[in-house]
Amino acid sequence: MRRDPAFAHRLLEFLSMEVVVPWIEAMVEATGTAIVVMSDAWASAPNMTTQIVREFCLPYVEKVVRATNSAMRTVMDSGSWGEKEVADPGEILDVKMDMMTRGNGLASLRPFFLLVWNEDYEVVGIEPIRAYADEKKVCLMLNVRPDLIEEGPVERIAGTIAGLIARGAGTGKFALLINLVPVGTPVEHAHAAVAAVKQFGTYPIASLDASAFRMPTFEPFEQWMRREGLPV
Repeated sequence: MRRDPAFAHRLLEFLSMEVVVPWIEAMVEATGTAIVVMSDAWASAPNMTTQIVREFCLPYVEKVVRATNSAMRTVMDSGSWGEKEVADPGEILDVKMDMMTRGNGLASLRPFFLLVWNEDYEVVGIEPIRAYADEKKVCLMLNVRPDLIEEGPVERIAGTIAGLIARGAGTGKFALLINLVPVGTPVEHAHAAVAAVKQFGTYPIASLDASAFRMPTFEPFEQWMRREGLPV
């Protein structure tokens, strides 16, 4: 990219149009999905500056999106992370917005979201990110720390989710992502996370007293498998 940018652009053009586009088409044909979300964690600060991303990433994301999205299918790139690595987090947020929206027609009908990871929002704060999402009129999405879901306890999971909702929900357009749940995580922790979102995340946001959390009853997975006639 530094010594021979012309070659880098030819390579990225090939990878985008001759590899990624056919791969997206094959996935859609096999699954019938209506949403395809791309992301590249390596193309993030501090690995790459926003200027490099705009020169060597964004144009090819836009080409892939233009080649694969349709009225019935949304293809987008959620960007990745790095807000805490720059002086102005808005630089990264602007790139993420461009990654999502460029090349997508019928923008008002697309399920766009602005995804910010805990590594960043725990440093830069949720409030300025919420304000940015409101300005852009886009859904704000925050992930829940994977180690929290693994380690628990249930009360800590419910309290953390209530806190994220309190700071991030605003008056609408908010989502929480439960991602990368480690193998061996107690199933009750996953149930607690989903139940906490349902209990505290209904608009208009009212009581967020985590001590009032109600742990649901659920059917153990092995029992469900037996009931469905599946091998345990």
